[in-house]
Amino acid sequence: RGACSFCSAYQMWKGYRAKNGDAIARDIKRLANRHRILDFQLVDNTLPASAGARSAMFEAIAKIKKDLLLVVSTRATLQQKDIDVMYRAGVRCVYVGIEAIDDHILEIMKKGTTLYHNLKTVKLLRESRIYVASNVIFSHPGCKKEDVNRSAAIIDDICHLQPPSYSHFQLLRRSDVY
Repeated sequence: RGACSFCSAYQMWKGYRAKNGDAIARDIKRLANRHRILDFQLVDNTLPASAGARSAMFEAIAKIKKDLLLVVSTRATLQQKDIDVMYRAGVRCVYVGIEAIDDHILEIMKKGTTLYHNLKTVKLLRESRIYVASNVIFSHPGCKKEDVNRSAAIIDDICHLQPPSYSHFQLLRRSDVY
């Protein structure tokens, strides 16, 4: 699992464990029946990195045939086919780890994505009627005034998409920046 330069979540959760899609679907079905609930938040830092594992998980959840409402977190690497199967499974809200809308800042953060992929993911999710939550971090170490100015100009150009929330960089223990 890759990690951004500022993130300490992966360092804090050594020994990452994962369930296969069928086990997750069984757990959701059991919990939905036992507690008569349909809303679930998958609380990993991100969805399975492998597109095949991610797709298999959501296909298994879709087979439950309940009117589920799922909230998940993901990196900005989704394709339309991923989003389609997520929607069939009940995903209606996604937190996308955008963190920046400038390629230079994304590179400094070691996000492993680009402005293009970030915006494409948000656009595809919105077109698929999935609510998007995201965050843009300002004042990351190494970020220059020009980077912030470019970001501000882009924000004006993408006002038709779900707007991100904004925050300042926070230094977390065990992050690469620390």
